Amino acid sequence: LLARSSASSTVTEQIGQQSSRGLEATFSLAFHPDWRLSANAAVLDARYDRFITTSGITATGNTPIGVPEQVGNMWLTWMFAPQWKTWAGVQYVGPMFVNEANTIQRPDYVVVNGGIQWSPTPASTVAPRVYNLFNETYAVAGGTTQWVLGQPLTAELSASVRF
Repeated sequence: LLARSSASSTVTEQIGQQSSRGLEATFSLAFHPDWRLSANAAVLDARYDRFITTSGITATGNTPIGVPEQVGNMWLTWMFAPQWKTWAGVQYVGPMFVNEANTIQRPDYVVVNGGIQWSPTPASTVAPRVYNLFNETYAVAGGTTQWVLGQPLTAELSASVRF
């Protein structure tokens, strides 16, 4: 099992063994003909079983880099008219470590997304979407010296036609 070193992007290290176990659940409820609530969550326990880095750090027992051990989503969909629906969702991603020693952690984050969809024909849709509705600043990845920020408030318009 190979992994890029958090200390140097040009170094690839061999991990002796890595394992994980966890629980994932999904729930969906149509509580009215026009309303649906959907949710999913996962809880994970991921570990390096045997790993000593090239710099001599013993990472055995630590959580692998870039693995959030909790994630969850909740979506509410409303079909408010024929050929029309709207939705809003909350996404949670738990904290994750960004180095093998588990001394630096990317914080958890929550973002809210939403959209509306119109289906002018059974084979076509038009959908404006909004991501990160409250324009939260959050990191999706990073290392020991820099962070990669998640997308800011973003709007998107898509059109789809099936043949």
